[in-house]
Order: sequence, then C-alpha cells, then structure tokens
Amino acid sequence: MTLMQIDKKTGQSHDPSQLPWIGPVPGDIAEVEAYCRIFRATEQLHAALMDTLCNPLTGECKISYDFTSEEKPLLEDKIVSVLGCILSLLNKGREDVLSGRSSIMNSFQGAELSAMDDKLPPLAIFRSEMKRCCESLHVALENYLTPDYDRSLDVWRKLQRLKNVCYDSGFPRLDGYPCHMLFANWNAVYLSTSKEDLMSKNSEAAFWRGGQVTEEGLNWLLERGFKTIVDLRAEIIKDNLYEAAVADAIASGKVEID
Repeated sequence: MTLMQIDKKTGQSHDPSQLPWIGPVPGDIAEVEAYCRIFRATEQLHAALMDTLCNPLTGECKISYDFTSEEKPLLEDKIVSVLGCILSLLNKGREDVLSGRSSIMNSFQGAELSAMDDKLPPLAIFRSEMKRCCESLHVALENYLTPDYDRSLDVWRKLQRLKNVCYDSGFPRLDGYPCHMLFANWNAVYLSTSKEDLMSKNSEAAFWRGGQVTEEGLNWLLERGFKTIVDLRAEIIKDNLYEAAVADAIASGKVEID
C-alpha cells in the first residue's frame, strides 16, 4: 500500500461541507468534537512539558542544556509566551466555536462557496492560529529538549499529535482509519470517480493520502503493511525522531520513500 504525504488541497470534494480548509459546517457536532480533540491534545502536551522542564515540587530543572546561560532565558521566555498564546486561543476558541453555534450555522448553510472563502468559520480560524503557535513551539523545543531523555521524547510525540489535530480539518473518520492525532486529513483516493464504484464493497483505494508522517504514524503504517511513502510537501520539517525511525525502516527494507 502507498501513502501520499501532502500539504496541498488535492483530491477534494466539491461539497462545501467537505472542504478541508473550511472544515465541518458550523453548528455540526463534528465541529465541537474537533475543538475537543485539540483541547485534549494541548492539555496532554502541557502536562508532559511541565513535568519534563521542572520538578512540580521543587521547581528544579531535570534536563541539561547545550546552550549558554545567556540563551537559556530567551528560549524559556519563548516557550512560556507560546504556551500563553495557546491558552488564550483555547479560551477564545471555546467561546467562538461552542457559543452561539445556531446563529453561526444559519449564516453558513446554503452559502455559495465563493462567499465562504472570505468568511471562514470559527473552527477554521482557530485551527489556523493554533497551527502558527505549534510551529513556533516546534522550533523552540527542537533546540531545548535533550534527545536521549525519555520525557523529552514524550513531549516531542505529544507536540506532533497536537500539530496533527490542528492541521486536520475535523471531519469524522471511518472505522479502521488512524486517529486524528496520528495523521491529519487521512483519506482514501480512488481512481474511479463513479459514485456506484465508490459505494461498492469491492472498490479498493488506489492509495491513501494524509498529512505529515511522524514517528508514531510511521509505526502505524508499517504495522498495516504500507510499503511506500510519497512525500509531496514543499517545506522541510525538522523531526529527528521521525528521521531516525524512517532511516531504520528503509535500511531494513520495510518501506520506500519517494
């Protein structure tokens, strides 16, 4: 099986309720579920990060640093400021997404796609702002955490999970699909566009597409027999944990990267 790893709007439905950059229609229960996934992932990351950076009883730092004492406060301030921004976004997102849902839903139902482009729903705006915070935290933590420290790895994995749910559009998934924390926007791609073929039980996916593969996502793919990953992303994401895992998988002949 093949996974197409993408970051562009390809293979999308013409149904406005299924457009990835818009997400679920405001007022739909899927919108609330998507917000709750982001909230839970953020909560898990925050708990792991606080437990890793300092002892909750003594306040003593548990990890060593490879940078000067002058650089340390700057990095710590950056991490604290990003966490503060995320907390603010969560509170605002809860108000925007969960409050006044019926009135917002009415304004989007039956709207033309061209009109919706300039008026993104609250969840899409919230996800966009959270993505920027996640990228800032990614850059800060990649220089802050000690790679050989187990708790550092736990923080890194939880950050990747949060990034995935923020990049994910928020639509429900079928049974057997990976959870939103493992892959953003996971979906099957079929060669046939016939509705009858797609509804057939004998119809097989030509390949699967999804967002950035992480170390945990790679393990999920290997366990299910995926042999090829096609990376179509334009940007380069630094993820040493994934790079080490995929190098081992390639060396052992378990997967190919195109």
